[in-house]
Amino acid sequence: MGRVKISDPILEAARLAGQTSGRSAEEQIAHWVRLGRSIERSGLYSHLELTDLLARSNTSGAEAPDQGDGASSTPCSSS
Repeated sequence: MGRVKISDPILEAARLAGQTSGRSAEEQIAHWVRLGRSIERSGLYSHLELTDLLARSNTSGAEAPDQGDGASSTPCSSS
């Protein structure tokens, strides 16, 4: 078990998404990680397609996981 820093906007998004699916914020983040890992491993999309999708998502107000300077982040335990 380790600890990672999660930006406040992503943590809040996980809290909100988790409320609708009956998951805690930590469980929601783990769910998103499993989805992302499955999509990457599926081979259905190229790296370029996935990074383009993340970039477009970021411009619509959602923070991409590798964006931001980390100045405003909240530690989150991982299992």
